[in-house]
Amino acid sequence: MFRQVMVDSRHRKWQQILWRKCPNELLRTYQLNTVTYDMASSPFNAIRSLRQCEYDNSKVIADVSRAAAARDSIHHSFYVDDYLESVHTTELAINRKFELDKWNSNCVQTMEGISGSKASASERNYSDSSTTVLGLHWNPISDTLFFKVKEC
Repeated sequence: MFRQVMVDSRHRKWQQILWRKCPNELLRTYQLNTVTYDMASSPFNAIRSLRQCEYDNSKVIADVSRAAAARDSIHHSFYVDDYLESVHTTELAINRKFELDKWNSNCVQTMEGISGSKASASERNYSDSSTTVLGLHWNPISDTLFFKVKEC
């Protein structure tokens, strides 16, 4: 997510990197164009950008109820770069479709509606709990979150 958020050119001077390949080379200075990751402020900057998009774009959606639902989803359902939301119907899930990179659901019809694919439950391999969210593993069949722990 951090590499998706452009920093205003006036503020890039505070995101500088000094670099050289060898100790005998001159130092070069680079300015980062996107939000820097691995800093304490990075999650705040990314979330703040997302909230600004929520504010700016909710004004241009003609359907007031849809704009309110999108604004509420963005405000309450994003955890840094993970969007987690549960809705009561497949139709609601499909209508809430954001343009994101990765989608997952424990409802085949929802995934078909979002991605347009006709993958069956067996093709989606729901028994595989390799899906992770916020560092936890997710089992779509039982809709449970869990840790995987290696015994010593």
